[in-house]
Amino acid sequence: MARPLLLVPLIVFAASSLACGDDGTDPGVRDQCADSAGAIIGCTPRAVETPMDACWKLVDCGALPQSSDNYDWADCVRDIERMRQERQSLVLACVDASTCDDLKADLCLELGQQ
Repeated sequence: MARPLLLVPLIVFAASSLACGDDGTDPGVRDQCADSAGAIIGCTPRAVETPMDACWKLVDCGALPQSSDNYDWADCVRDIERMRQERQSLVLACVDASTCDDLKADLCLELGQQ
């Protein structure tokens, strides 16, 4: 009888992993620590201070592919680095303050293009 009880934690863990979207298909974060809500589950918040930080957050959130034939991480870094300093600061602050779902709307990078 003790063996079925051992399966309960395993089943709960598996169900919670699926519910959290670990496969990256659900809305929100792919990397559980990418979002500011990650602090709730014990993640240390990562500040967005450089174009590379901003683009990694976009990748971690599933808002940008790491590599692609189209627009990807390297293109993101290049575009932010080419912005005037005030635009770059605005984009970095926007990405830092945004949730992963917000970043999927692509508004932060548009701020740098205006």
